Amino acid sequence: MSDKGFANPSARHLALAVLATAVAVCGAQGPAASATVRTGASAAPYGGTGLPDPVKDPGADPVFSSDGDLSRKETYTYRPSAPGDHALPPGTFTLSYDVSQAARRPLKAELVKARAELAHSTGIALYLTGGTALNDADLRAVQTVGNPESAGGLGLTKLNRLHVYNLRSLQGGTECTPGSGLACAGQIARGGRSPYLWHNGWWGSWVRHLVLDDLQDIKPGSFSNHNFASVSFKAARTVGAMAFGHGPYAKLSVLYLPSVTEIGANAFRRNQYLTKVNLPRVRTIDDFAFDDASRLRYFNAPELESIGRNGLNDSHVLEAVNLPELRYMGINCFDLNGNAAAGTGIKVLRLPSLQALDKNAVVRLASLKELYAPALTTAWHDSISDNASLTSVYAPSLSRLGPRVFARDPQLRALYLGQKPPVQDPAAFAGTDPAKLIIYYTGDTSAWASFVPAGSPRIKLVKRNADATPSATPSAASVPSPTSTPGPSAAVSPSRTSTPPATAGLPTGVRRSFRSVGTPEAFIQASRGRARLAAIREEDPVAARQAAGLRIVPGLADPQGYSFIGPDGRYLRHQHFRLRFDRGDGSALFKKDATFYARPGSITGSVILESFNYPDRVVLPRNGQLWLAPRQATAAFRAASSFQPVSPL
Repeated sequence: MSDKGFANPSARHLALAVLATAVAVCGAQGPAASATVRTGASAAPYGGTGLPDPVKDPGADPVFSSDGDLSRKETYTYRPSAPGDHALPPGTFTLSYDVSQAARRPLKAELVKARAELAHSTGIALYLTGGTALNDADLRAVQTVGNPESAGGLGLTKLNRLHVYNLRSLQGGTECTPGSGLACAGQIARGGRSPYLWHNGWWGSWVRHLVLDDLQDIKPGSFSNHNFASVSFKAARTVGAMAFGHGPYAKLSVLYLPSVTEIGANAFRRNQYLTKVNLPRVRTIDDFAFDDASRLRYFNAPELESIGRNGLNDSHVLEAVNLPELRYMGINCFDLNGNAAAGTGIKVLRLPSLQALDKNAVVRLASLKELYAPALTTAWHDSISDNASLTSVYAPSLSRLGPRVFARDPQLRALYLGQKPPVQDPAAFAGTDPAKLIIYYTGDTSAWASFVPAGSPRIKLVKRNADATPSATPSAASVPSPTSTPGPSAAVSPSRTSTPPATAGLPTGVRRSFRSVGTPEAFIQASRGRARLAAIREEDPVAARQAAGLRIVPGLADPQGYSFIGPDGRYLRHQHFRLRFDRGDGSALFKKDATFYARPGSITGSVILESFNYPDRVVLPRNGQLWLAPRQATAAFRAASSFQPVSPL
């Protein structure tokens, strides 16, 4: 939103603004100045100032509804297909292949037979029958068919497109650790959470345009070091760590993943030609997922709730993001964005559901002028700093400030807070310019009488008109566990004065499987460090059944509660509201995150697992994932959040 003011403010507004400024300036004598004098009369802070109207939600950038790549959203349901079911580009060679006959008729032999036709083709459409996976030899045949004969291919230089239909699973990659024995052993991936490159057969592949619309999950390292210009994965629900990571020379510019709900660490790191990303259903994005996407301009994730550290770091020309449901933003999430002189970069950062900003989350956005975060409750140290053009921050729900939150924001003129002063670190406002910054509040003057901005006591305080309060400010929920503490202060959680009385007893020292009352065939299960709800049957492999067994022990933070240990010794805990399994680190924060109270569930013998440090939240399945969700007083919610402890599967 461009800067907005009233072109012809009323004389009354002007008089009030002048009076408020005069009172505040006269009161700003130094640290000893009384807060009663420092607190100004009610004013209309945006009237005639050129600052954004704090009442008005700036709304999503119009590009997210007008651009076809960014507004696209579809539901894809897998159905077995055959040649003729898809509109394929001209020059595509179509082949049906029975994977059950791979031993007698390997795919490479079929491709050799079709060599003459393939020589005039620009693409291959492979339809699998008899199964939904390719063995290693058949996969290599696909990956190398367009390579020179000296490299094991058929020398088909015109090929650049590959479509594979009915392929439901595909091998992942292998990390090139020093002891891996791979030719790439020890090769560095340059930062991120994965220090080494990942090996897979797509390195140097002939494929520039890849369509795997039926693939269910994209496993870790599957396509790292790729050279794709376009991809299509309509059915995929998850993208594993480093799946497409380290593709600095790939010309992949538009990424659309309509069904993906979870993206792993480093998944698209160093994809430096990405310009548009559309993720209509993604809920979680792990650390460094889009780090160093230096040409990225637009990022659409309308259902995203959590993004990890360095998630969009080094996106230098990023112009707009659509993140209306984002609740947690990790360390250095936005960093090094924009060029103020050139007028590029994000100018308005709209985060209407954001509740927690980790340290250095919004830093060095050169063109950022307005931050709109009405639900933000906690800002850790330096979380909104070094923003050369930032003038306005709207955060009326702020209740906790770490040190130097607004340091080195030289143009910051207005901070809109709410009815109660926030708890603040001793250096919360260090590095601000008291000659420019005014804190506006809406509560009673008496509630703010003793508030002195820590680290910069000369900052002026002015009460703004009650009618300037948004009519529907999002309610502030509990803050997820920070990835680091913002100084000597501990993380703030909702207080628990006593253990709530209604409890449901669980045995300790035993293993149990936890069956969902809402989905009786599904159980809580550990999967690659995440907690998920998955359907498990007695005839399933032993490993799958064992993954659903949890050992119950007295709560790490309170023995009246419970902690749950997975089959590999990791504890069930929450982080950024998502349930996962981690090894205990002995910290007080971990113990709280890994402790739950068992409350009576919706049916006899069932329990609802309530978070120890966020007592208003309980464990709730959502799209196969487990989250801490605000408790709701409905029968449907009670059933969905209830679990039955049963004997191990």
